[in-house]
Amino acid sequence: MNVTEPIRLSKWTHLIQRNGMFATFHSLCLSLLFFEERYKSFFEELRLGTTLEHLRKIDSDADDIVNELREQQLVVPVGYDDNTVLCNKQKEYIYQPSLETIFILLTDVCNLICGYCFIKGNTPKQNQSGKVMSLYTAKETIDMYFANLRPTKFHKTIIFYGGEPLLMFPLLKQIIGYIDDSYSDELAKHKIGLLLISNGTKITNEVADYLAKHPEITICISLDGCEETNDQKRIYADGKGSYQDITAGLKYLHSVGRKDINISATIDEHNVDRLDDLLILHGKYQFQTVNFNLLLDTVERTVDSSYTEHATKRMIEYFEKAREIGLYEDRIMRKVRAISRGVLHPFDCRATGAQLAISPDGSLGICHEGVGCKNFFFGKVSRNFVFADDPLVQEWGRRSPLTMQQCFNCPSLGLCGGGCAYSAFLRHGTIWAIDDKFCKHSLAVLEWLIWDVYSRM
Repeated sequence: MNVTEPIRLSKWTHLIQRNGMFATFHSLCLSLLFFEERYKSFFEELRLGTTLEHLRKIDSDADDIVNELREQQLVVPVGYDDNTVLCNKQKEYIYQPSLETIFILLTDVCNLICGYCFIKGNTPKQNQSGKVMSLYTAKETIDMYFANLRPTKFHKTIIFYGGEPLLMFPLLKQIIGYIDDSYSDELAKHKIGLLLISNGTKITNEVADYLAKHPEITICISLDGCEETNDQKRIYADGKGSYQDITAGLKYLHSVGRKDINISATIDEHNVDRLDDLLILHGKYQFQTVNFNLLLDTVERTVDSSYTEHATKRMIEYFEKAREIGLYEDRIMRKVRAISRGVLHPFDCRATGAQLAISPDGSLGICHEGVGCKNFFFGKVSRNFVFADDPLVQEWGRRSPLTMQQCFNCPSLGLCGGGCAYSAFLRHGTIWAIDDKFCKHSLAVLEWLIWDVYSRM
């Protein structure tokens, strides 16, 4: 090493301090090293630009420290173009649009009136008409999906959604039968998963028996906590709570051997301080995963940043407890995986270049959240639709922190995935704005994760 060569911290290197320690974190390489506070002046010199020769005068360990920093790309020559790293990551992670995930909204009818429902919050009241998908539209949807499939390394999923999809149980069976009859080979070849997202209230013995015969269908049930908690928000039109019906459905599934249940919980004021309820319920029902949904902006509601900060704090507390029993929350786990594997998480949502949502009337959309927004629902489903050629699909496919200049100085650049493009649109009129509330979530999780790694060294 040339001891007189000017060196500096990379543009992508961030110093995060806590309790007498420094964490040096590369936001694009995800490399992470820790140093004691006594090295503060050492790093101040590197921030400004210096030489190894000079650093030797500051600390006798300078050679070892600089070598390690350079190996992790945390330190670079003064003349190095930092944008080289960014360009390389863009080439590696910003893909051409490829249809991976499809939401089939069987109906916009739901038997619950959950207070935080983003679908009703985004759908004009005159359009809340109780639409149901026809079998013809469903078959066209399936044909279109398989016509657009391309071999990729990413997981592919057909998601049955609503409203409440089990209100259309006969239609659901017909669609799955059509997939089995027409595309069983492609299903296996592309390793396509089938996912049913339900509120759980319509799981009868008949439904459970059917799902037992179709283990390829992953089941995700919405449940916000124990009875007292859940029934504050997840209610019927007459005010009755849904907990008893949901847990009856879980028991039906258990009785036929389907214990591989995933739980989806939306965090609101009713349960934000009671997330541990789900640990209690896990002891009884042995969920496969518990995934948290943060409240989303809608046409009718803007989520306050204080909510996000509080909810994130509680999510982290829950994660620390849940992982001790082998239960992992996916939203935080995405970032844990990225750090542990050194693989960036450039998209937090498949709507950015890999997803379609089909409304009950056959309208094509980018995101199921924006089902009531004409900006992002266009045309009609057709087996002739070419996903990768659609201009709106292409635009969403480019949206990532890796392509958004306002994100470049953020420590969470390679981890956050960009939050919700639709929320950004609602707040700022463009998908290219940042999702303000998600920034707070992502930064808080990153800081926790960094020091969690340190505590486990």
